[in-house]
Amino acid sequence: MAADIVKTWQAEVVDTPSTTVPTKVAILRGGESITIKSLAASAEAHYIGPDNRVSSSRGFKISGGQDATLELPLTFGRNNIIEGWAVPTVAGNDVTFFKLINSDRPAEASP
Repeated sequence: MAADIVKTWQAEVVDTPSTTVPTKVAILRGGESITIKSLAASAEAHYIGPDNRVSSSRGFKISGGQDATLELPLTFGRNNIIEGWAVPTVAGNDVTFFKLINSDRPAEASP
């Protein structure tokens, strides 16, 4: 029988100061999930993606007040990672995230 997987969580606000230089929001591993929410005004947005090349033409748009969730299966593996990056349409708009993490290893420090 497999051992239970113990989870914990982390939540932070991340400043996204530039419309041209993406900001790393968090790192995910197998069995973890993250919800990223744009704190921008309703007419503004963030684009999120898996690397520092995210942009308005190369990202998933979340409008002000909206969120997006990414969940990785356990089979993704403990040593594989996916990064979450964000770039705002207006400099200085923040994102916030809620991350469910495996508690059998330390949480990644925010970038």
